[in-house]
Amino acid sequence: MKRKITNKLSVAERLIIKMKTLLIPILLLVVGNVLGQTNIVNYDFNAGTTYATLTPALSTNVTSTFTSTETFATLAGTTTGTGSFTTNSTAGNAIAMNNSSGANVKYFQFQLGGSALSTYSSYKIYFQAQRSGTGATTATMAYSTNGTSYTNFGTTQSSGNGSFSACQFDLSAITAINAQSNVYFRILVSGASGTGTLRVDNFQVQATATTTTPTISTSGTLSAVNTTYGTATASPTSFNVSGTNMTAGILVTPPSGFEVSLSSGSGYSTSITVGAAGTISSTSVFLRLSSTANFAGSPYSGNIVLSSSGASNVNVATASSTITKKALTVNTPVAQDKTFDGNTNAVITGTLNGVVNGDTVTFNGTGTFSQSAVGSNLVVTSTSAIGGAGSGNYTLTQPSGLTANINPSALTSQTITFGALSNKIYGDANFNLTATSDSGLIVTYISSNTNVATIAGNVVTIVGSGATTITASQAGDATYSPAADVPQNLTVTQKNLTVSGATAVSKPYDRTTTATITGSTLVGIIGSDVVTITGTGTFATATVGAAISITSTQTLGGANAGNYTLTIPTGLTANITPKALTVNTPVAQNKVFDGNNVATITGTLTGIIAPDVVTFSGTGTFASTAIANGITVTSTSTIGGADATNYSLTQPSGLIANITAP
Repeated sequence: MKRKITNKLSVAERLIIKMKTLLIPILLLVVGNVLGQTNIVNYDFNAGTTYATLTPALSTNVTSTFTSTETFATLAGTTTGTGSFTTNSTAGNAIAMNNSSGANVKYFQFQLGGSALSTYSSYKIYFQAQRSGTGATTATMAYSTNGTSYTNFGTTQSSGNGSFSACQFDLSAITAINAQSNVYFRILVSGASGTGTLRVDNFQVQATATTTTPTISTSGTLSAVNTTYGTATASPTSFNVSGTNMTAGILVTPPSGFEVSLSSGSGYSTSITVGAAGTISSTSVFLRLSSTANFAGSPYSGNIVLSSSGASNVNVATASSTITKKALTVNTPVAQDKTFDGNTNAVITGTLNGVVNGDTVTFNGTGTFSQSAVGSNLVVTSTSAIGGAGSGNYTLTQPSGLTANINPSALTSQTITFGALSNKIYGDANFNLTATSDSGLIVTYISSNTNVATIAGNVVTIVGSGATTITASQAGDATYSPAADVPQNLTVTQKNLTVSGATAVSKPYDRTTTATITGSTLVGIIGSDVVTITGTGTFATATVGAAISITSTQTLGGANAGNYTLTIPTGLTANITPKALTVNTPVAQNKVFDGNNVATITGTLTGIIAPDVVTFSGTGTFASTAIANGITVTSTSTIGGADATNYSLTQPSGLIANITAP
């Protein structure tokens, strides 16, 4: 039979309760200290007028906030408690909960956090609880790591009736809340039978400080992040970094020329910090070459150093990455006119476009006129260059489409005398050009077609057949102005080749006039020229005959054939011989004895060229006139028809037939 709980206690009962109140916290403190536990949170509720202004005693880098389902209210507290509360001489206040009827729907809750919380485990919760006669009788503990999903611890504690009693929840076996950056504890109350109150005082959290070494981990392999000077890498590479038991964030420091970010598209710097104290989940770190990485340092490589207080440094190897020089262009390039000076040197003006990073780069505008002689709108080819301290990071895109004038100076005119040139034949010897200027200055020459003739000084070398224009020039000097050019045409005709050793080849009748010529040797080829000859010809008739006249249709080939003509061979003859026909499925026919050896053979001709008309007359001779089986038959067959003269017949063999009795 259960005893009814009332507020009327005997002196002995009150003494026992008082002793429990004093002794249990002391014993728990001793046990906790023996097990290496530390008081990390103490609430005595003696200061503060709202939950938000409560000021607990906290371990270094541990935070705590206290909330409840109830409006903030206090009642008289107690001086007893565990840990630091054992010396608390002021009873002060206790948190009060009125009308706590219902099962586990009203609660006191506090959240632990702070950078050091992840170093604690094996939690134990202590507090003092007192109820009025109708107040809540039972306290149940629930815990969470996210403040949303709670798990009931499963054990209950009873509150003292009329005086404070010690409550303890030992959560040291709950590993889910160990080493977490946030832990929530919720004290659910139930068992009220009326509108009585429940007050809680001297709330204390003990935990074991875990001495762990901060550990940095990485995953992923970096690829090359090549780029062009002045432009950061467009597609960065990345790896992942994480940390456990961290006392601070992880500092990521890349080697020179690189920069890192936690976002692929922005926020790049020469170093970044990932996460903070506690557990750092896997985080992507992006790497690229910076826009200021110069060409002189390329290729770039080295280790990304990951460091944090108390942790061993971790190196992540970068892939060798290159910087390509940036191409510069020239704004408004202009080739400058000049007065004739006998050379082709040109000056180009303009400004550089594309210089970045405040680099010092200068433009040296030079070029070459297409001729040294006086002229207008002469093509100028840029040979410009760049200089300056920053020029090593750039290339220059030469300006194009430039023209300028070479204006005449007050010089004496001169005239070139250059006579007409006689035609040459391919293979002719070198010859000299003899143009002169009345100034006495040396005349120079150019050939418009160097596949026909080349010129060295005044010596012409014939290199192929065709036509070229040889132009005589005199550029002038400090006394004479340039002379007017004098062109002369030079025609080089093809060299004729002859053929020796040509022989026409006889052939069997094939109803065509196609002939083959062999043994042809070309006579007259120059040097190592590659010239070949075909072996084609045409019979005068397509029919069978002897010594039929053949007309050569041979042609030249080879890399140098264009420099030659061919005299084809004549007087060629060859034979067209009959084409041999065979009999398909020849059969000697059996006959009734008639006293003679005449045999009949059937079959069809094979090998006739359409549409030739050739017929088969199948005759033969029995080896005996007597009646017998399997008598050998010798074919004496013939062919006829309009085209029979172009063919011969291969007599069938191995024939036999029977002579039967009449």
